[in-house]
Amino acid sequence: MRRFILDLDYTIADSCILQAGGPSRIKDLDPVPGALKFLQSHAGKCILLTAGIEEDQRKKIKALDIESYFSDIYIVPTPEHKRQKLQEIVEAIRAKMIYRFSRIDIVIIGDRLDIEMRRGKELKCVTARIQIPGGIHSGDLPKVPFDHPDFEAKDFNELMLNYPALFA
Repeated sequence: MRRFILDLDYTIADSCILQAGGPSRIKDLDPVPGALKFLQSHAGKCILLTAGIEEDQRKKIKALDIESYFSDIYIVPTPEHKRQKLQEIVEAIRAKMIYRFSRIDIVIIGDRLDIEMRRGKELKCVTARIQIPGGIHSGDLPKVPFDHPDFEAKDFNELMLNYPALFA
């Protein structure tokens, strides 16, 4: 069974609104186009890994009403902490597999080249980058070879349309 490890801000949540108003705007948060459809289609196969103040991250999850789609939710204090947590999650998934691991078994979806894409490649996972218009990291360019994602899209609608086999 393919598993998906997803980031929250600028991946599932269109967090651009928070740039203008901070945590007081969490209630106004919207999902990235196609994110809810993706989560509904893959409920139980998704793991959320997000970084930030736990209380704020929980409020975002509640505002988007997405908690039920995830088998696990992990909140770490900083994006840099995601590197180690990603490794722990990937190792735990692989340990439960009853067949030989294939790279396509775990897909990491996020917006940051230096965190989700790089670490995903280091861990031999498939990576997909979401680049929402106005996203903080949407304009970032790769700095090392592992920063290049396997797939890129502006939102989940485009990702699922252009790469349907990835989500079959």
